[in-house]
Amino acid sequence: MPADLRAHMRYPDELFRAQSALYTTYHMDAPDDFYHREDQWQIPSTDQNYIRERFEKYSAAELTDIFEKNGLPYAPIKRPQDLMDDPHLLATGGLAPITLPNGEVANTVLFPFTLDGQRMGVRHNPPTLGQHSAELLQELGYSAQDAIKLGAACA
Repeated sequence: MPADLRAHMRYPDELFRAQSALYTTYHMDAPDDFYHREDQWQIPSTDQNYIRERFEKYSAAELTDIFEKNGLPYAPIKRPQDLMDDPHLLATGGLAPITLPNGEVANTVLFPFTLDGQRMGVRHNPPTLGQHSAELLQELGYSAQDAIKLGAACA
């Protein structure tokens, strides 16, 4: 798969959960540790119902007050498009420009964490329609000539 296309791939949630569950035990190298489960990992719960139950008793204003008093970062976002006008994201560099396939420049939201003090930026702009078709077809076994013919027939 072409590197430009691979950069846009995302990991399915179900596959991530299955692999995480396996790694809780099968990451251990020492047979004694494995047998006695001495280094068994725990997967933190992200049960949305649990979180909802804890927060639904508060109004948005009450939550804002609680977060402010405790110095917790938050954003009162109701819809994803609200992120584009969020004062915190605008002030902290949480938005980054991308160029869409039609040439238009738009903002996208960056991950809300840093690695080694650096915020992860945009690696690639979204691909144009058919940008990687020839490479993908060749990986599926088509010859370079056939991939070009198929691309031309679909254009």
